[in-house]
Amino acid sequence: METLNLRPHHLLCTRAFKGKGYSSAFVENMQRVINRLKTCCDITLVTGVDAICAPCPERIGKHCRSEAKVAGFDDAVLSQLGLERKTYTYTEIDHVLTARLTEAVYDCICCGCEWKQTGICCYADVNRSLVGK
Repeated sequence: METLNLRPHHLLCTRAFKGKGYSSAFVENMQRVINRLKTCCDITLVTGVDAICAPCPERIGKHCRSEAKVAGFDDAVLSQLGLERKTYTYTEIDHVLTARLTEAVYDCICCGCEWKQTGICCYADVNRSLVGK
């Protein structure tokens, strides 16, 4: 199976997903990505657009319209969770998230996120594992 490319902050977004998004195409794509993660596939943490970004209206070529902001989320995930831009199994990622993602870490990483600010996402959402669901 092909390795899935993900931005680091999308590790949290996939856990918090509730079927809402920018468009029906975005929602359908996000659900496909989550279904792949549930199979414990290999994922590579990347810079720039990833498997989730394809139908996003914020995507401009290989970058996000809000690249500086989302790159900050990515960097925060890497530093706060001790991850690197490399390939992992999703099982490995799930173990890291379970061990290191506290509410304080979530608040630090996601403090500027619109989904958190509007109440669509919260710590209880991102603290749920996708493995075994």
